[in-house]
Amino acid sequence: IYTKEDLFHPDGERLARQTVAIRAIQRFVTEQLLSDTDGDFLPAQAEYTFKTDLGTIQIVISYPIKEILEPKLVSQDLLSLNEPQALAAVQLAEQAWHTEQPSQRVSLAQQALELWPDCVQAHVILGEEATDAEEAYQHFQHGIRAAEKLIDADQLAASMGQMWQTPGLRFYLMAIQGYVECLIEMEDYQLAQQEAQRLLEYNQADHQGIRYTMLYLLFQQNRDVEISDLLQRYPEEPSASWPYSRALLTFKEQGNSLESQVLLQKALESNPHIPAYLTGK
Repeated sequence: IYTKEDLFHPDGERLARQTVAIRAIQRFVTEQLLSDTDGDFLPAQAEYTFKTDLGTIQIVISYPIKEILEPKLVSQDLLSLNEPQALAAVQLAEQAWHTEQPSQRVSLAQQALELWPDCVQAHVILGEEATDAEEAYQHFQHGIRAAEKLIDADQLAASMGQMWQTPGLRFYLMAIQGYVECLIEMEDYQLAQQEAQRLLEYNQADHQGIRYTMLYLLFQQNRDVEISDLLQRYPEEPSASWPYSRALLTFKEQGNSLESQVLLQKALESNPHIPAYLTGK
């Protein structure tokens, strides 16, 4: 329960929980909510785990509240599943996807891969549940290769720029996203940037929030021109990342100029808590 004081003057723990809650809601909306073609969304439930400086935070989101989604083969249209083993593997992966217990998710995903090694969804699940970046890297990479082996070239071309609209391609995009996150963990920023750029081309509406990852990667490599281009590409971006990044970029170019001071003030107005969060004060 959040009081007014918690919302406007949160302590470190509250701020961390608010931050991951926003990230979880964003992922839930883009990854889980599917239209029921009747003006509403199909029931959905997902659990997200985030590692923070304060420890691991788990968040469970359901839509509608307390209504749980029955397993649905959202990845079945990735290809024509004529083989019984492949269909059974997808069913296991779907069950794993909607299971909250990590050990059960892993077990079901492993069973799916025993039946069908090219089950992209199972690779994504194992990548998400991996205990280290190298293990996750291998699973996401296998998922990418499996998807690219299975996806029809005509389907890929027809979906270019709006792949997220094809549910069967979502796990392919999620495998690439996981791969990018592993590359960042390994500090291979150049390759991570290339893969992130590929995601932005595949999913131009950026349902996965890859633009934030790209912004981080560009700053890590001091690619100021590309940072400026990215900020201009999403001029209506509501997150505080954009005004703070504009202020930082201008400060790098001009120092403590009047323009950089004005942009800093706008950034503070967008979210006054970020400096304290970053400095730990």
